[in-house]
Amino acid sequence: MKKITVLFLSFSCLFSALAQKVSSSENGGMEIPVFRSKSDSITYYKIMNEIKAIYESQNIDIKKGDSLSTAFMEARNKGILRYQKGYAPMHSFLPYDSLQLVKNFDEIKTLSITDKKFKRLPAIILQCKNLESIELVNTTIQRIPKKMKSLKKLEHLYVYNNVPKKSLYLAGNTSIKTITIHGDNPAKLPRSYHRVMNLEKLDLSDNDLSMYPNGTAKNKKLKELILNNNAIVLNDNIAPNPNLERLTLIRNKITQLPSKIQGFTNLKKLSLNYNQIDKVADEIANLKKLEELSFYKNNLNTIPNGVYSLTSLKIIDLYYNNIERLESKVSNWKNLTTLFLSYNKLISLPDNIDQLPSLSELYLHNNRLSVLPESIGRLNHLTVLRLNNNYLSELPSSISQLSYLENIDLSGNQLQSLSINFLRFKNLKMMTLVRNPLSNETKDQLNTQANELKAHEVIVHITSFDEPVENR
Repeated sequence: MKKITVLFLSFSCLFSALAQKVSSSENGGMEIPVFRSKSDSITYYKIMNEIKAIYESQNIDIKKGDSLSTAFMEARNKGILRYQKGYAPMHSFLPYDSLQLVKNFDEIKTLSITDKKFKRLPAIILQCKNLESIELVNTTIQRIPKKMKSLKKLEHLYVYNNVPKKSLYLAGNTSIKTITIHGDNPAKLPRSYHRVMNLEKLDLSDNDLSMYPNGTAKNKKLKELILNNNAIVLNDNIAPNPNLERLTLIRNKITQLPSKIQGFTNLKKLSLNYNQIDKVADEIANLKKLEELSFYKNNLNTIPNGVYSLTSLKIIDLYYNNIERLESKVSNWKNLTTLFLSYNKLISLPDNIDQLPSLSELYLHNNRLSVLPESIGRLNHLTVLRLNNNYLSELPSSISQLSYLENIDLSGNQLQSLSINFLRFKNLKMMTLVRNPLSNETKDQLNTQANELKAHEVIVHITSFDEPVENR
């Protein structure tokens, strides 16, 4: 029975993984395997269907299931060269084939054209005078023609896996404000976007781009540029863009942020998650308007000097780096509301941590902290404090002064005793203290207070996430 359960669970995990590879969001695309040969494809799907039949059967054949699981892994590892993105029409869009059923074209606001037979946009589209959004999926359309400017309400153009003979041409247009192009083929991207004169948002994710698209600097109204899931390596050849407000470069191949970043003087948000950045030019300090900065999952050993000079910062995300210290220059961040520093190698906090007057959320879990400065209790607007999974054996007495604190997590530390009034935070909503070597006296004291808080719907975990508070 146990082996059947394990086999069933392994099938569940297997099909969950497969589902993730082929599932599609609106419209994130789906991962489709590219096989070495046609026979590899046939073998792969044949085994997958046989496994599915066993998975759905009431009488599980354990021996056959084991054999098929092994065969499937072999077929996957040997037969699949890579995965590529595939796209399907968005459900909220009217399919082009349904136009013949529409009596009043003025009612059409969204339209989806799907099929490689389309090499140019059908003229009938120009009758949809109230069209707001159009998507091209798996087409071979060469041009977005000048005639489209007659659709005064058309603001959104979505292009997924369009494969024209040459690069897509965008004719002059004043109504389109957002363009999204995904397709894993940089050679098919438009060479220029400047003719779309009122373009405000451009998403070129999933195109295997290796170079930053400098031509976008010509779009004077462009506010947001999204370049996720490409192969971009930033260098000093990037053209300055003083108009851009939001730049997203998640999952690229960036190892350093070059000095030319200073040319993006109007940036308010810069996202560089999932890269290999270990060096940031001091010139980042010239981004005087920057409010949100994210280096989530990079290779930083220290917080870059220029970052400390960003006085407009409100949110900074440094999760999953190798940072060992937070310097006293943190006092420059007068507008900072949220500091994400978890999953680093921090061993201490600066004594002037209280010089962050706007800070409301502080995330320091999964570091190497063994002591906290008294000044932490003077963070007068702090509502969230996460210190779990560190090496704290005691807390500063000032921590009880955090009158706005709503959520505090101290689990996974070395705490043995706490102040008798430790839970007396007037705005407290959740407290977690599990996995600490608390003395019995401290547990009893905390249990009494926790029972009182429970009556006010405050959640308190002292020795377990599961046990009711009265049994702790």
